Amino acid sequence: QGHFARECRSPKDTRNKDTQRRNVLVETSTSNALVLQCDGVGSYDWSFQADEGLTNYALMAFTSSSCSSGSDSEVASCSEACSNAYATLQSHYDNLTNDLRKSQFDVLSYKTGLESVEARLVVYQQNENVFEKDIKVLKLDVMLRDNALMSCLETML
Repeated sequence: QGHFARECRSPKDTRNKDTQRRNVLVETSTSNALVLQCDGVGSYDWSFQADEGLTNYALMAFTSSSCSSGSDSEVASCSEACSNAYATLQSHYDNLTNDLRKSQFDVLSYKTGLESVEARLVVYQQNENVFEKDIKVLKLDVMLRDNALMSCLETML
């Protein structure tokens, strides 16, 4: 008996021996389903499956108030461990999604910063070329003045 059967088990009630069990096997060409009625006593008759061999079933359960600790129309589709694992995975997924968004924002910021630095580099390179030309002109001007001063000194002497 699996997890679901443990949830439907109730204490033996000797006053309620006439409770009926209802096991209905529903088969289609594409899938199999086992519909099970919890009988309130907590026992199930699985003997009808003994000569069928292995078959995959989808389990559908109808519970009565004596079988279920929650509402009588609610069917437990997942164990608590499964729900906890799903919640943990969802939390990890949410965290990773947030990290991804932050990383995408960082990438966009870095790209914008890189474009700004590259634009400034172009300006600095242009300024460097202008300054190198200015330095050449100034050196030539200094050399011409030095030559003019030397000429003036030679003529005075």
